[in-house]
Amino acid sequence: MKILEIASVSMIYNSGVSAEVVPFVTQGSSHVWKESRSWKRFFEIRAALKRGEFDLVLCGANPMDIWPSDRFFLRNAANMLNRLVFRPYTLWMNLLPALLDGVDTPMLGTNWVDTPMIGRHQFYILKRCAAYFMRECPQNIWNAFLFTSSKRNDTINVRRDPFIKKQVEKIHPLPIGIAQGKLEKIPFGIPKKTDVFFAGGLDATPVRRAGLQLLEELGREGYTVDVSMERLPQDIFFRRCAEARIVWSPEGVGWDCDRHYEAAAAGSVPLINYPTIRRHAPFIGGETALYYGMEGDHLKRVVKDALRDSGRVERMGAAAREHLLQHHTRSKILDYMLETLVARGGADLRNRLVGK
Repeated sequence: MKILEIASVSMIYNSGVSAEVVPFVTQGSSHVWKESRSWKRFFEIRAALKRGEFDLVLCGANPMDIWPSDRFFLRNAANMLNRLVFRPYTLWMNLLPALLDGVDTPMLGTNWVDTPMIGRHQFYILKRCAAYFMRECPQNIWNAFLFTSSKRNDTINVRRDPFIKKQVEKIHPLPIGIAQGKLEKIPFGIPKKTDVFFAGGLDATPVRRAGLQLLEELGREGYTVDVSMERLPQDIFFRRCAEARIVWSPEGVGWDCDRHYEAAAAGSVPLINYPTIRRHAPFIGGETALYYGMEGDHLKRVVKDALRDSGRVERMGAAAREHLLQHHTRSKILDYMLETLVARGGADLRNRLVGK
């Protein structure tokens, strides 16, 4: 199977999937991004699509509105001129109609960004795709469309919108998961030295500030708590994850977080505040993860209850890693997206994709 990945940052390319993935990305510093910057590359991709060279298009979320309605005309015009002349590659996601119209290649929307909304500048992707996968997919899916127009100021009006009613069934949860290259760097099976580990900043969310105080209380009560408020080198971070029975993984800008999967890959139990999003193949509380509420000292009570049997916690960590390998590598996530596509597309699409 040959896949075209259009995105601001590539998530599937070079992540360990078996398919051939051709990236067309708009941000970053790698050679992949540099090759995508020219108008020449844009028209090469368009020609390849017209020739039917791809079996599937994965289209990431458009990171910015080309003409924000809350900005003055002159500011929008100056920004547009600057992008056209000096940074045309920043327009690729806004030029999707010119790239994709008239092409019958199946397309999936892949929204990996950390906001729980689908802005109006995403509507072309949502309308064009066969299925739309969203990382921060709200549990009440109508909330994803709030304030996308002056009339969509509450979920009652959102539910009445004919366009949204037609598209909403396409939307599915999308885990961040883990790329094969990162998975291979994370140690597993080394002796446990600490009860709870956390490394990270506190500015992303109040969830972290409240939880840190409870971790400090656990430390004063005799539990082995390893906390670093500084960003650690990746190899040291992964090792300290693997040495901990439990890795505290509070939400950041979005609820889903790389740390959830990194902790599981290290054979540790992710400790996460209760989810605010719909999830695919989630870690199960008490089996492959620990979940807690923000109220009172619930985090501390969850940790203390779990550590009454440290052997059970270590078995949960091993189960979390196995669950990750079964469902949350990028290869498994691509399989999940393809299965969803085939289920929605029926026999014709199944015949087209099976065996590729």
